[in-house]
Amino acid sequence: MRFYHIAFVAVLVASGSSVSVAQDASTKEAVEVRSSLSKDGKTTPCLGACSINFQQALGADFSYLIPLGSQIHAARVTPDPVTLAVAAKSLAAAEAATGKQAQVTSSQVMAEAVELAKLRRDLKELKAIAQLVSDQSKKAELKQLIELTEDLAAESGEATKEVYGTLTVDNHTPHNLRITVDGREVGRVRSGRTGYFRVHAHGYENHFDAYCLEDNEVIAHGNVRGHHHDLRWHIDD
Repeated sequence: MRFYHIAFVAVLVASGSSVSVAQDASTKEAVEVRSSLSKDGKTTPCLGACSINFQQALGADFSYLIPLGSQIHAARVTPDPVTLAVAAKSLAAAEAATGKQAQVTSSQVMAEAVELAKLRRDLKELKAIAQLVSDQSKKAELKQLIELTEDLAAESGEATKEVYGTLTVDNHTPHNLRITVDGREVGRVRSGRTGYFRVHAHGYENHFDAYCLEDNEVIAHGNVRGHHHDLRWHIDD
């Protein structure tokens, strides 16, 4: 599976030139997203969790380890950061008991759960994961984010949304794709097709991912800042 890195550019139609979008100011001009092939080809290690025999890897016959890989994989597809965090705690207990680690570790899964929760900005999810993490620095970071999310929840209006409008995705790859914005699925685009999605995304910076439906590997991702009403994402083969 090939992996794509995304660059976000504001399109100047008249001249055909482009500039990087890094401003924080509100803008209504169309923004176009283009991809370039990544050189490292790396993907998130937790995506392969469903293929790991955790009982064998850890040398423990704990029955809860049998479905653990599938649970991690399913939680990532959903996506569900709380289930990921619970799986991480369960895996950490087995690691502590055996002194061993599998290819996918509890620290990797917990880190992914925290990052996903930070993207989604769901208050209940943040509070749940804050109770599950052991790392004090992560606890403090989540506490700050919880307070910020509570403050934002008290606000209303379009100004609180960074991406507020239409996301157009042109899928030029041979893969059928699942599109997420800030850890939430907005829709799917078949190979060679174009998808149109209404997006109301909160946050200082918004994160976009495209997953191959065949194996759920991330093949494209990127970030964009600013208040935009019209985004177009070209994902090229």
